Amino acid sequence: MRVSRFAKYHGLGNDFVILEADAPLDAALARRLCERHRGIGADGVLTLLPPRVAGADRRLHIYNADGSVAEMCGNGLRCVIAYLGRAARVDTDAGLLDGRIEADGRVRVTLGPARLGELLTLEVEGERVEGLVVSMGNPHFVLRPLAPEDVARAAVRLGPPLERAPSFPDRTNVEFIAARADGLEVTVFERGVGFTEACGTGAAAAAVAAEQFGIVRGPRVRTLLPGGPLDVELGEEIAIVAPAVKVFDGTFQGL
Repeated sequence: MRVSRFAKYHGLGNDFVILEADAPLDAALARRLCERHRGIGADGVLTLLPPRVAGADRRLHIYNADGSVAEMCGNGLRCVIAYLGRAARVDTDAGLLDGRIEADGRVRVTLGPARLGELLTLEVEGERVEGLVVSMGNPHFVLRPLAPEDVARAAVRLGPPLERAPSFPDRTNVEFIAARADGLEVTVFERGVGFTEACGTGAAAAAVAAEQFGIVRGPRVRTLLPGGPLDVELGEEIAIVAPAVKVFDGTFQGL
């Protein structure tokens, strides 16, 4: 069996296995690599492939920890730029996206425009909740702002059923937000992963929705995720800025 090299990176605790290949690995192997007790342990597997379109440096294929495929991953893209060590244009299923390393060492990536959907009212766990549908190239449902002391409790109770609510046939990422003096508190229940320390597209969707709800104002919003702060630049094209850190290199058998 072939021995393959990988690198482990994290963006604010949102961690990934990064590898280079000619084709994506299979979903079962991705699940095994993400398993935290018998594998490497990660929120997802990022495979760098030859680009499909002119002008791109790499194509990015993304597996969530459960083996499902994600169109886009903001923190994953930031980790890819850190892995490459330079500015790059990356071919994703959400389009061509650019990234660069800032002078302070943080990594900035563009996510393209936010696309606002419906303001939905849903019944879950015996209560009615209202939130805004936002696409960042992948789906998000951002609930109306809560009090800071209610965020954690609501996320645990409502995150899993909302991810799989009938209104979201392809499932959705779910964001719980609260206004604080030092920024926008954001907790994300990620589609195909569960609770994560951080989510780049989730932070961006939360900032976009929070502006619609009238609790923040751009052009820059500091989001406060469990893994640390991430800055969201609002505008026609959304960008996110935060650290991305190498954890270790290694090898595994399976490709």
